[in-house]
Amino acid sequence: TLTPSLYAQVKNAALAYEQQEINYESAKSTISLSVFKNYYEILYEKENLSLCEKNLETKKKQYKSNLEKFNRGMLNQVDVLSAQINYQNTELTFETQKINLESNIAIFKQILGIPQDQEIEFSGNFNGLFNFKKITGESIQINSPSVALLEKQLESARNSLLLNRFKIYGPSLTASYNYSTTYIADGFEKSSNGGSLSIGASFPLDGFMPWSSSSQLINSSKDNIESIELKLEDEKESIRIKSESLVKKINQCVDNLKVRKDSIKLAETNYDMTLKAYNYGTRDLLTLQAAQDSLLSSKVNLIAEANTMVVSICELENICGMVPGTLLGENK
Repeated sequence: TLTPSLYAQVKNAALAYEQQEINYESAKSTISLSVFKNYYEILYEKENLSLCEKNLETKKKQYKSNLEKFNRGMLNQVDVLSAQINYQNTELTFETQKINLESNIAIFKQILGIPQDQEIEFSGNFNGLFNFKKITGESIQINSPSVALLEKQLESARNSLLLNRFKIYGPSLTASYNYSTTYIADGFEKSSNGGSLSIGASFPLDGFMPWSSSSQLINSSKDNIESIELKLEDEKESIRIKSESLVKKINQCVDNLKVRKDSIKLAETNYDMTLKAYNYGTRDLLTLQAAQDSLLSSKVNLIAEANTMVVSICELENICGMVPGTLLGENK
């Protein structure tokens, strides 16, 4: 049996396979995005924990120093208690951040399929990102997997319309052939041969009737095409808006990193001056603690800004269909 729809059926199968290929690549990209984001989140947590640990050591030394001064009658009890409370609060913060880091490492292992009892080491830092250059929208080539999938779905929907039209309006040709041989034994062997050939054609008529189910199927296929076209245009516009927003966010982070690096220098200068003044007795303990907290906050804000920028870069690469790490590598 030969029908015009045979071509469309074969193409439908090919398009379905291509859609699954896009889905597969999209799934890999999603996993890669999760790996990159969790990796940098762990780096951020590690650096944050390291800063908190150094702060904890400083608070501990400060508390012991104040306690010794109090025992020698050189400091009042209020400053000792204040230093003790500050030290204990910092210790609680350190333990909380340690738990957060362990939790993120467990999630990272789960994403990669690594056994939870296996030890892994994380190398790298955010230093290379502090000199990251601004990017422009013109330098970004958008090849979004979601857009590619919708385009393939649109192609498949148009082919399905063609398939339905072939089924409803196209003729169906049938051909069959039969051949047989008969042997007769009557003293000597004889044979008789015979065969038949039949050819037929059929033409469906219900497709020409507007109220028929076949006509409704054609209309439904057309509506499906229009719906996918609208989704495709909406997705393209959404990707454009998201990419432009992420580019602006990344460039803003670049500017913020410069400001935050300068803030650290100012905070270090302020802390050193306040510490000297405290040792000379011209500044109280609360002022020194405020200067120390300001310095720690400036350092944490710097790596937090770098982490925010990396996450935005990873998301931009993902929605534009880039290989993870492309923009980071090009910007070195």
